[in-house]
Amino acid sequence: MVWNSEALKMIIRKIDSVTNVPNQIINADNLSFKARGIFVYLWAQVKNGGEQDFKKLVQHTPEGTTSIRSGLKELENKGYLKRDKKRYTNGQYKESFWILSEYGDLK
Repeated sequence: MVWNSEALKMIIRKIDSVTNVPNQIINADNLSFKARGIFVYLWAQVKNGGEQDFKKLVQHTPEGTTSIRSGLKELENKGYLKRDKKRYTNGQYKESFWILSEYGDLK
């Protein structure tokens, strides 16, 4: 089959709400598409001032908790995500911080 270049044109509809995604993530050959998608979703939430946690993340995807956990773990292992939990003196969780880096330098 011969491809006609006319058939390959794309139409992009203008959207008011846009998130700029770092090219480092789009081109990160060391990340699965699942991990890239999770990163982009989290990036958009942070840029829009939204708070995020694991439960909220799972609510916004058809994937199950196991899939999301493995994607987050991949981001952590590659240095794109760091999760830090703060505790009260009695050991209970106080709050947690998720730090994102488009450079993969959070190891």
